[in-house]
Amino acid sequence: METPNPAPAATPHRTRKSFRWIFAVAAFLALAVVYALVMLGQTSRRVEKVRSSLHPGMTASQVLQNTTGWFMLYASALDPARADKEVSLTSFHEGRFYLHSFEGPSKSLTEAELLDRIREMAGGGGWKFVFTYRGTTPARYSFAVVFSPKGKVVEVSSVTARD
Repeated sequence: METPNPAPAATPHRTRKSFRWIFAVAAFLALAVVYALVMLGQTSRRVEKVRSSLHPGMTASQVLQNTTGWFMLYASALDPARADKEVSLTSFHEGRFYLHSFEGPSKSLTEAELLDRIREMAGGGGWKFVFTYRGTTPARYSFAVVFSPKGKVVEVSSVTARD
């Protein structure tokens, strides 16, 4: 019976290649983590900058002009009796707001049309906007703006993050 050949000893050249490969993978992972952290910080700072530009007494039109780059805008009445009334917008492009709809194509609205629709939805009472921005990790950042029945900002919430 023959004895099996022993495994060849690791050569210095082969060992160096293994270390280079391990180092390359580790460097790639480190850069990916740094990139993710930078992107996370940029998104949260951008959203906080937008939120901090809003203050009590501003009109709804001023708020819409100061809040750019959002992914979703949700508007709802503050009156619990009108809780079933809501407006959900998916984007803002070239001065037009696009009303989200599951039943058909999105409807395009001007700022004046949007504000009229929101005032009608609120039934003469106050309402709130919830602005949502896309991030990396966490996936979304949001803050709310509460309006009086006259359409003036009463309160601006802090930014919250969620996946």
